[in-house]
Amino acid sequence: MTAEAEQSRVLAPDERLRLRWSTVADADRVAQLVAQVFRESATAGADERTKRYARALFREAHPTLGPEDWAVVENIASGEIVACSCLMRNTWRYGTVTFPVGRPELVATDERYRRRGLMRSIFHWLHERSRQRGDLVQGITGIPYFYRQFGYEYAQGLPGGHRVYFADLPSPSPVESKEVELRPAVIEDAPALHTLVESNSRRWVVAAVTDTEYWCHRLSHPGDSDADWRIFTIWFSGEKVGFVGFRALRERSFAQVRLLELREEVNWRALTIPLLRTCQDIAKTLPVTRPMEAPVGVELFLGQTHPFLTVLGPSLLHHKPRAYAWYVRVADLPQFIQRIAPVLDARLAASSLAGYSGDLLV
Repeated sequence: MTAEAEQSRVLAPDERLRLRWSTVADADRVAQLVAQVFRESATAGADERTKRYARALFREAHPTLGPEDWAVVENIASGEIVACSCLMRNTWRYGTVTFPVGRPELVATDERYRRRGLMRSIFHWLHERSRQRGDLVQGITGIPYFYRQFGYEYAQGLPGGHRVYFADLPSPSPVESKEVELRPAVIEDAPALHTLVESNSRRWVVAAVTDTEYWCHRLSHPGDSDADWRIFTIWFSGEKVGFVGFRALRERSFAQVRLLELREEVNWRALTIPLLRTCQDIAKTLPVTRPMEAPVGVELFLGQTHPFLTVLGPSLLHHKPRAYAWYVRVADLPQFIQRIAPVLDARLAASSLAGYSGDLLV
């Protein structure tokens, strides 16, 4: 019986642990579990940001999953949820080809129930549901090396690894334009934001595919959970020219920039330094997760080849000590290769091996 058809399974009869799919009634118990697991230390209180994030994922209006997309382990006697993870629906693009991706998120086990194989059972269910709905790939970020035991390998770089310090910014010159303004984006901006992001995503080899509904969701949230953004429209010389998005909460000395897109005809170099100065003003207004010093810079989660990084150059751009990557799982590699074959064929035809007939070891 598949995990899609199976509604529940008793994992440990002696302890009466049951694996099942969630319902909307589980929202508070799941939120309580992840808030305990994701707290900053063993002595810290529950992580309220993660609790709000989990509750937000249970809302039926969420664009990537619903309240029944969690695999949970329940202690039947006490009613506690002691382990959980959800499965988001994503779409990625490789060249001109798109493919569905399942993304496990908020992986959590109560410390009293660890090392019993509960998460292995959960991931088996998540992978089976992902397969049943047609996902060709699963992707996850998280604990270093942990997810290799479930068939994942590091395969796709995460956007990150660059910092700019406000103290390094040059003083404004008398002739420098100061007409850069950031205004909070509203839901009515969602179509333009979607169009701009989709157009500019062509610069990446692999990119996430979004829609207007996704950006409406981003723009309609209050910005108080661990995954929320604060998105602003960029105005230059009185004209709206792009968008910049910050992680809503600041937990370290750097404000995180998660989105930065300009219209194609806009001069990146003309905006770079004035925009960073304006970002400094925004960074000071972001709520913090605990008492800390004023922000000293921005951390850019934009990818390795973003034009903003090219314009900044080595004098302003500092590399973080350690970058990270997506774990990726491809259960049926031949099927996936067949899906992306048109892109591979086109790349081969444009390469130095065009017209070659024979074996090629990859």
